[in-house]
Amino acid sequence: MDGHLTKPVDYATLLSAITAATSCTMPSRTENNPTSSAVEVDKDDRSPLRLDRVSFDQTLKFLPPDEVAASLQQLRARNEQMLQLLQCRTERALLAESAHNLASAVGLFGLMALSGAARSFEHALANEPPDIERLAAQVQIETHAAIEILDVLMGESRMHPA
Repeated sequence: MDGHLTKPVDYATLLSAITAATSCTMPSRTENNPTSSAVEVDKDDRSPLRLDRVSFDQTLKFLPPDEVAASLQQLRARNEQMLQLLQCRTERALLAESAHNLASAVGLFGLMALSGAARSFEHALANEPPDIERLAAQVQIETHAAIEILDVLMGESRMHPA
């Protein structure tokens, strides 16, 4: 193994790593990692931005134009599924797996606040901290917000096909 990438994947870094791996050279390390700045902070309330538009647009560049709407709809369905699991208070293992999968998927599309909330909830399910209910509520809040954002983005993708 010559290197690794962390999720959510930054496609420029991924392409650089693939190029380096296929040309038998070591990938260069850059201090300016785009994924480290993906979670920007709103100066007013110190909370992560709900949508990192740069990450979102970057992901769309790698999707075939005819798959954009379907991908956004699948992502929206994952959000709906998480809301159902939270409402039913399903078993912890299933909740943790769903939170993990949701965090990765929404992070890839730049929904950073939900990605962070889902990761925190996933870890809480494993460690059972006293604030687990607060974390579950935060996932619910961010999931509802993500669904609203996805609805707007799906409307945009219909109006402006890539």
